[in-house]
Amino acid sequence: DGGEKKEGEWTHADEVKALHDIDPLTAKMRRKLFAKMAAEGVVERKVGEAAPKTELGQAELDIMPFVGERPSPMRVEQQMLFRKEWKVLDEKQRHMMLAGGVVSNTATGFKHMCMSCVEGTEECAEKKIVKTPKADGITWPTEARKTACEEACFGWLKLPDSPSICSCWIDCSLGVKLELATSNLLTNYMKQRRVLLTPDDGEASEKCLNLDSSPAKVFRGDKPGARMRWTQEFAPNFAITFWWKPDMDATSGTYFKPDRKVILYKGLNQTDSGEYGMPSTKMVYIEIDASTPTKQVVVTVAGVEARVPADKCQSIGEDVFTFFAVTKRDTQVTVWCGKSGAAEAAKVHSFQLDGAEYKTTIDDVIAVGGIKAPEDQYAKGWMGKLNYIGVNYWDKTDKVKLWDVQIPARFTVGEPDACPS
Repeated sequence: DGGEKKEGEWTHADEVKALHDIDPLTAKMRRKLFAKMAAEGVVERKVGEAAPKTELGQAELDIMPFVGERPSPMRVEQQMLFRKEWKVLDEKQRHMMLAGGVVSNTATGFKHMCMSCVEGTEECAEKKIVKTPKADGITWPTEARKTACEEACFGWLKLPDSPSICSCWIDCSLGVKLELATSNLLTNYMKQRRVLLTPDDGEASEKCLNLDSSPAKVFRGDKPGARMRWTQEFAPNFAITFWWKPDMDATSGTYFKPDRKVILYKGLNQTDSGEYGMPSTKMVYIEIDASTPTKQVVVTVAGVEARVPADKCQSIGEDVFTFFAVTKRDTQVTVWCGKSGAAEAAKVHSFQLDGAEYKTTIDDVIAVGGIKAPEDQYAKGWMGKLNYIGVNYWDKTDKVKLWDVQIPARFTVGEPDACPS
């Protein structure tokens, strides 16, 4: 009716659609803006250096555009954006920037802005936290509000697990509703932990991978800024999602020769004897057993193998895209499957690791088509929209949903449009 939406009316579906429509259009603009900021000294400037005189420099973070807002939350989000967009910084530059060592002439450093105290206590003076004339640090109005906000802001995690927790504290201390603070934190946390390995823009061969070799493509975990998605400390749980379509050529395609065929592998790129390849105990291994007419998805995590019932994911034998997701939460692994054009992806199988230990390091790789698999043992076809998400141990109460929210969102984005029809 043209009227403004009231608070709370913006739905998750709205968010997914907006992200799908807008993010690809703004990605290049964000990168160009950051490059300009770096060139003009707006960022990568040591503490104490004079602020640049350009309009961009003057507008950096030294303003309060709306009543009740302040630069600190913006600073947190800015540093998170730098982590994602500015991937060519050397180790020293990254350390200074992410630790808050590079600040504007008036912005508060990251460490101090996340310190907190209850208003009126001696702790505020000890930590030099003030509300006026310019807020520095977090001031809780009451002890009860502090407790409620800390719980709402992923109370089972600590600040080193995600800078977004600090942003959540700040918002919550300023009166943002607890439910909204949690929702915003979940969105920001997942932005840090999710990486789209096959881009939405660029060359068609990058957006749509042709599984014509083993490996067809390798993604490494040791890239700058990737640590929180790959190390055991920060990512003992994970999700891998992608769309895949078989090559249905009767004389050379996916199912020309019956066998087990790997689609994707995650783990070390070394055999048990140290040669290039895959070890006998595979951390993540997704394959199709086409050794019989009844094709099945087979998933291995931490060496534990499980078969998805054949009738739960029948589209793998059709000339269509199938959505796959494999998720781990603590000791439970869940497999999701969805056919192109379906209303949703469904959980088709779950299994327990039963003491098997999942390990992940920055030395891991994600190899599409596995590593050095024989030609009749990798799943020829096409893959796109490959996502990897690495997350911490999660809320034991399940009050904050994890994969039940994230996986449907990835399915909603839809199949890749750069692959052969």
